[in-house]
Parts: sequence; structure tokens; C-alpha cells
Amino acid sequence: MPWLGFFNKIHMCDIFVLMDCVQYPRRQVVNRNRIKTPQGWTWLTVPVSLNKKISIPIREVLVDNSQDWGATTWKSIVHNYKKAGNFDRYSGFIEDMFHRRWDHLAEVNEHFIRFIVSEFDIETKLVRESDLEGVAGTGSERLVSICKAVGSDEYLSGDGSAGYLEPQLFEENGIGLSYQGFEHPRYRQMWGGFLPNMSIVDLILNEGEKSVEYVR
Repeated sequence: MPWLGFFNKIHMCDIFVLMDCVQYPRRQVVNRNRIKTPQGWTWLTVPVSLNKKISIPIREVLVDNSQDWGATTWKSIVHNYKKAGNFDRYSGFIEDMFHRRWDHLAEVNEHFIRFIVSEFDIETKLVRESDLEGVAGTGSERLVSICKAVGSDEYLSGDGSAGYLEPQLFEENGIGLSYQGFEHPRYRQMWGGFLPNMSIVDLILNEGEKSVEYVR
């Protein structure tokens, strides 16, 4: 359940590629994100089963259903947001999501991402990397390859990626390179002072239909 900047980037694009073929990064936000509580922030986590594999693509990561993580996550959201102004608006979808059985982490993520994109009337086309042909390489080479596969003439990068991208490689392949420039907005939150970089769940439960204005 990504943060606001993730959906801002989707909004800025014509095509957004869900990179499900890259190596799963451990202890990052692919399987967890933060919500706000009276004590500060806490993680919501989808437990995964990696079978001791060192390297595994995101699309192959299995959800660890030996734990009743869905019920636990739903209870955490209810406990911290049941008094939020827009809880009733979104509680049905969120409860259903966490009471389904999911086999693959990528399925959980894509289900939620597509819901938000639809809810916000974002017209960006979402494409799975695994559905593309001819994608190869790593790093900037892979990004250039993806751009070619979808017929793109410009790549929109997150602001934190400038340190490892190779601008010359994009230029040599006739692909523009630009950066998102996201400035985190302040919105209504429960539980004291404002905390940025929460899951977008925090935004939608507090701001409801106004949420799209903050993302845009």
C-alpha cells in the first residue's frame, strides 16, 4: 500500500510499468508500509516465504499464509482509523482485501494499486514488466530496454535515483530523462502532529474524495 509519491508518479506518466521481474529487495517497502497511530507510526506487513533463496524476482515471492496476517492487519487499521472521517467509505474494500487468500505478493500489491488508480480516475496505463517482450539488462540498461518495449520517448525517475542512473545511456538511445520533483503535501491526520511518508491508506481514510487533489 504505497505512499503518496508513488501514486503522484503514476499520475505524471502515460504508462507505468510494475517491475515484477526485478530482484525482491528484503526489508524494504515491497511488502510493508507505514500507518499512523497514537504512539507514532507502525508497519503494516505482508509476511512472505522466500524458502531461503538469496535472489528471487518479485513476481515469484509467495505470501506466508501460515500466519493470520490479513486479520491482524485489518484489526490494526480498524483500531487506528475507525474514527477517521472516511473510514466507512473505504473499509469495505480494505476489509475484503485482507480477508482474501493471496498466494503471491505481487497480486496483493497490484490489486491495491489498481484500486487507488481507479478511485482517483488516473488514466495512466499500468503494465507488468513480465508481460513485456525483449526486456534485458540491469540498472539503466534495463530501464532503457523497458522504455523501448512500451514505445516511450522519456523516462520519469524518482528523485532518489539520480545517483545511480546513467543519463548518457538514455541520451544515446533517444530517450529523455526527467525527475519527479515530488513535494510531500500536508493533509489532515489523526493523532497529533503531521507525519509524512505514510501509506496512502492514511490519506484516503482521513481525506476521502479530496485525496486525489493531494496526489496530483
